Amino acid sequence: MNLEKVSLPEQLFLASNNSHKIKELQKMLGNSSRILTPKDFPLYPEPEESGNSLEENAAIKAHAGFNFTGLPTLSDDSGLFVETLGGYPGVQSAYYGGKPSNSLNNIDKLLFELKEKSNRKAYFQTIIAWYDGKELLYFKGEINGRIIQEVKGKTGFGYDPVFIPDGYDLTFAEMSESEKNAISHRANALKEFSNYFTL
Repeated sequence: MNLEKVSLPEQLFLASNNSHKIKELQKMLGNSSRILTPKDFPLYPEPEESGNSLEENAAIKAHAGFNFTGLPTLSDDSGLFVETLGGYPGVQSAYYGGKPSNSLNNIDKLLFELKEKSNRKAYFQTIIAWYDGKELLYFKGEINGRIIQEVKGKTGFGYDPVFIPDGYDLTFAEMSESEKNAISHRANALKEFSNYFTL
């Protein structure tokens, strides 16, 4: 990483149609830059996430965003990696329960697969990609935890209702927005981002 931080541009494009991700990232980025999303570009064609890793998917979205908007683009891809399942669902997290993506189906399949398993260790990982037409950068964040046996909590999204981070007794979905955003994998990736860019 550069010792001297780089200032964010006046405008950037956040390449995501996931309203939950957009909300989290906008809160974490604050007012350091005007953030535009696909809602600001009605004809924006969301690219197919055909990569075999979080890095590849994040890069696909970052390049697509820049190529369409001409703006420096921030994208992310996240996954839940479960130890006893050999790292699954991993890069397939969004579609683990089938297409189209459905959080309830994903959770149902995960709990079914773990039904007879005693090892319920897991971690979330986020890869943030930044592309400005010249340079492609990656920033990684992780948080370790475990998968519980039933859904708990009504906030958050995705696998949040069944994931308890290490050192806590609450699932992400039982935490307040500020509590989760202080420790989440996405927050940790953004901390790496803030080591490079001035927020």
